[in-house]
Amino acid sequence: MQSPPRFQLSKYVNYRMDFRLLLVSLCITAATLAVYLGFYDILSPFIPGGSVRANSGPFFILPVVLLLSGQTLFDTWVIYAAIFMATPDKSDALKAYFVASVQIFLFSIFYVLFPNYGPYTYIIYFMPNVNFGPSSYPVLLIWTLTIILVTYALTRRVFRLENDTRIGPVLELLLAAASLALIMVMAS
Repeated sequence: MQSPPRFQLSKYVNYRMDFRLLLVSLCITAATLAVYLGFYDILSPFIPGGSVRANSGPFFILPVVLLLSGQTLFDTWVIYAAIFMATPDKSDALKAYFVASVQIFLFSIFYVLFPNYGPYTYIIYFMPNVNFGPSSYPVLLIWTLTIILVTYALTRRVFRLENDTRIGPVLELLLAAASLALIMVMAS
């Protein structure tokens, strides 16, 4: 009798197991979960009070875990796929997870800076009857640029792309900005 075929992740995804990098990435993800649990809310005019957090009590952890899982899996995949397409020999799923976890954590800080609206202060800022301080929009722009530049620098450093001509700085910046936009869309 023949044994059933074994699933080998390495046949489908490139990675080099580094327990330290995995532990750091998991700790960053846990910190992001803590920020989301403390500041994130799903606002909806169709429920009493308009807040999912207020109506779901301790079960609010379920949509937060789903959000964070979706953001992490998708952002990791986008970063891994982009690096794999440009430089297949440098692609590494664990490194992509690390970059994604840092980027998502930095994104979650939007909810600390702007607890009522998070990154959607971009839209809410210009609505009538909503007041923000004069420095709030520059803070929003600076934090967005900081996330993009940190993701760009981290991607270059972690994947050792500094001297690689196959993927240039423009594409790396585009990857950082596009993955941030995707994270933002998932949180909406």
